[in-house]
Amino acid sequence: MPEATIFDHYEVLTRDDGSLFELGRGAMGITYKAFDTSLRITVALKVINAAYLNSEIARQRFVREARSAAKLRHRHVASVFHLGTEGDTWFYAMEFIDGETVEALIKRQGPLAPLMALTITGQVARALNAASQHSLVHRDIKPANLMLVPEDDEVVAKVIDFGLAKTSVISEGEDMATLSMGGFVGTPHFASPEQLEEQEIDVRSDIYSLGVTLWYMLAGQAPFAGSMAQVMSQHLSKPPPFEKMHDLPPAVTVLLRKMLEKDPADRFQTPAELRKAVEDALAHCATAPAATAGASGEVDESFATLLEAAADRPGETRFEVGVVLARRYRISGILGETNAGRAFRAYDGERQSDVRILVVHPDFLGNAGTCTALENEVEKLKPVRHPHLLGVFDFETIEQASFVALEWTDGFSLLELLRARRELEAGETLALLQQAAAGVDHALDLGLGGLEFGLHQVFLHFSQEIEKDTLLRAPLKDWPAFALKLYPLGFKTDLASSQTWAGAQTMIEGAAGAKTEGVEARPRYIQSLAALGYELLGGTLSPVALGGSASPRYTPLSTLSEEGNEVLRRALDPQRSFASAQEFCSALIELDGLQVRRHDSHAAEVVPSAPAATAPVAHGFQPSLPSAKKKPPLALIGFVSAVVVLGGAGYFFMHQGGSNTAAVPTEDSPSVTPDVTPDPPPPDPPTPPPATPVPATPAPMTPAPPSRTDMLKASVEKAKKLEENGEWVPSLDAWMKIARDYPESGVAKNYLETLLNHLRDRPSPITFEEFSEMRGQINEAAELGILSAMLLLGDNLRKTEPKLAFKWFSAASERGDANAMTQLGFMYSKGGEIGPADFGKAAESFQAAADKGDIGGQFALGQCYVDGLGVTKDEKRGTDLLRIAADGGDARAMDILGNCYKHGIGVKADPAEAFRLFSLAANKGNFNAMANLGALYMTGIGVPANPKKAAELFEKGARAGDGACMFNYGQCLEEGIGTKKNQLQSLNWYRKAATDGDKRAIDWCRQHNVPLTPR
Repeated sequence: MPEATIFDHYEVLTRDDGSLFELGRGAMGITYKAFDTSLRITVALKVINAAYLNSEIARQRFVREARSAAKLRHRHVASVFHLGTEGDTWFYAMEFIDGETVEALIKRQGPLAPLMALTITGQVARALNAASQHSLVHRDIKPANLMLVPEDDEVVAKVIDFGLAKTSVISEGEDMATLSMGGFVGTPHFASPEQLEEQEIDVRSDIYSLGVTLWYMLAGQAPFAGSMAQVMSQHLSKPPPFEKMHDLPPAVTVLLRKMLEKDPADRFQTPAELRKAVEDALAHCATAPAATAGASGEVDESFATLLEAAADRPGETRFEVGVVLARRYRISGILGETNAGRAFRAYDGERQSDVRILVVHPDFLGNAGTCTALENEVEKLKPVRHPHLLGVFDFETIEQASFVALEWTDGFSLLELLRARRELEAGETLALLQQAAAGVDHALDLGLGGLEFGLHQVFLHFSQEIEKDTLLRAPLKDWPAFALKLYPLGFKTDLASSQTWAGAQTMIEGAAGAKTEGVEARPRYIQSLAALGYELLGGTLSPVALGGSASPRYTPLSTLSEEGNEVLRRALDPQRSFASAQEFCSALIELDGLQVRRHDSHAAEVVPSAPAATAPVAHGFQPSLPSAKKKPPLALIGFVSAVVVLGGAGYFFMHQGGSNTAAVPTEDSPSVTPDVTPDPPPPDPPTPPPATPVPATPAPMTPAPPSRTDMLKASVEKAKKLEENGEWVPSLDAWMKIARDYPESGVAKNYLETLLNHLRDRPSPITFEEFSEMRGQINEAAELGILSAMLLLGDNLRKTEPKLAFKWFSAASERGDANAMTQLGFMYSKGGEIGPADFGKAAESFQAAADKGDIGGQFALGQCYVDGLGVTKDEKRGTDLLRIAADGGDARAMDILGNCYKHGIGVKADPAEAFRLFSLAANKGNFNAMANLGALYMTGIGVPANPKKAAELFEKGARAGDGACMFNYGQCLEEGIGTKKNQLQSLNWYRKAATDGDKRAIDWCRQHNVPLTPR
């Protein structure tokens, strides 16, 4: 079976369907339920997201978070046990809390009574007091981060996820860069005003967030609602709606008012002071009549019923064998728990066939938007019928539960197959990938974005009765007709409020979710398909290796040829992906030799020699598995030839009818017997006279020279060692020498591609000095056709040698690299040394990049349509493209789209949406967005006027070198708006902005006779 997912001495547990047991997903990673094999206890294991693996700052922050949380040992704080690494992956183990979040409790039973809410608040205040002893601020106190667990006769609140904790004390070896990844961190509905304004915060910020949480517990909702921009604005300037809390005891209202003061100086100053006030309010409520705010009826004060099981409450459906759902689905079997919900087998009375029922996780039901999106996705999938996509029939809601009805399959999952076989032959894997590819391409053609590729979610369906255990161990060539079916419905949600602790942190700027419609899904799907093949062939990918759209660091499979590894490596890289899933499969099929050797397997080596001529029919598919075509290494050919010749000699002598002695070569007989009938032996020569025997002197033993294969292996090991030590120049020299000395081997090209790609993608860009030192090797690699070398040359020569940069971007573009197409488009639009600006060619390049799903290409093409550059002006199409790029995380697209919403270009004017987009882009470091955001704060459009905030944004952008921000900050200094008036500094910023090329600054300097450069 596949190897268990292990981090050090922690083994990740699996659910009933074989999937890894996810507790939640956050901005920095995934939290799993795991087992500590040393202490023999269950833990929550937080693993850093693959998107951050190449970021040293993020890695330092991850370590800092774990160390911060590990300092706390308190009854009301979840403990951190261990920090470690597994390969390139960081993780830490935390206390597993089997309980319910405050958020889940309130969604389940409504607002809490004051006594209960105050008791929880007092316990959290104790946790904050413990954190303050270590100078820690949580920064994300909210209902989803408060767990309730039964202990003895009471329920205890525990604060989870101190992963966002901030310390004001810099530890040895850290710098300020490690303390923040930039931008506001937290959850807007529960964040303090100073946190939203990105000011320095202390424990009083957590007290404010706890006040909002107390409001939520009492009212069943946060005090402020609306869009992100509206919520942020209300926290900054609008008082909470206390009129809605008129039924509360006065002591509770007084407590809330002080906790929710806008100015930190007016709040409780310490957790100890807060706890004293909470205890006073509890004493008052204990003698006052029971009351709740926002609840339609009374709530039981008793903690004994706080965590009652859902199955024991009246009015809810019991999911067990024999129960009929929605008057048509009779449950006939329990399949177990999955990350998306509970699965069952049922009989559909209307269709008169079995179906798969998935009772959706309660968190989906608690979010109306997610639930509606799921319903819409099911409606889109209902009419889809394809032999390689699992059919989706219905979405039903009954009482307090919702479920999806899906097609039933008779057979097993790929996970079960891999458990039985451990790994598959290359040809068998390819036969499965071909079927999956047909489903992928059909889904893409229909614009479906929810395909799932987990081994436990890919089903093999047989149209006839099978012996499952026997078939699992049989080669595919002996199987009856079958059809592979992909799971078409994705369930993406943060499970932070599930019945067990998710421990997922929330960041307002978090990693943007990838688009799942149309072309944006293509590279992601092909990457997932390649990962599926990689696992079937015995490879192991980290559970977070495919986070975001990043390409995982590729470890070549020893069972595949170099060419086969290169095809897989390319498919796993979204930037170099194939145009279709079938093209990916075809690239594997067309290889002259896919598989090079086997281990621990007795099955025949097979690989399809050509793609299937027609799509598999609905009733099943019989894989075609012809013999493998492979080229053995040259040294192996020589060895095999020798064995064949010697074997032939023995066979000849044993079948000639001569004496038995002739069958064994003697000292005088030839060492190799020809394969033709020999002439009769000559007469025996005369016997020579006896001679004095002379002792034979043994010839000196000369060691055989190393084979070419051995020399190649030694050279590779040396080059790998240099690379592992970070000796980039010697490593490049070594790989280039291998490429020159062993042109018949592709190993050097594979490693060069990976090495140079690492240099491109590392957090700190390659410096001018580093590039100059390595330029010769990089240029030689580019001449050999190494794509990452071409891109490195293009990136680093764009300003100094644009013609050469253009040459290499063109070469990379011809090889299908979407990023190169985008950069080529920018060079066409700018003109200069490569010729006059050509917006027509620029738009063509952007279109080609956008067609491949490149976010930069979508942004640039959107701008072309908005401004009518190189294409017919189409503002609606332009804003649609900008929205796709903005959703994909492009800050430039966010900024331009924000301007469209501000002025009503291609969309209906919406200042609040403009503010949201400018804020997101500014948090990502886009200085133009800072200027636009500052203008909104200055004018009060879409947000309450705040000249001070505007001036701060202008100054931040100005000091970073942005011309527009320089001019705006100069205006603030000149007129004393939002900052102290300073004419001398104002003049200096106007001059800098004009020198930078800002037109407004140039005009100002001309009008005031100010030279653009200092005299």
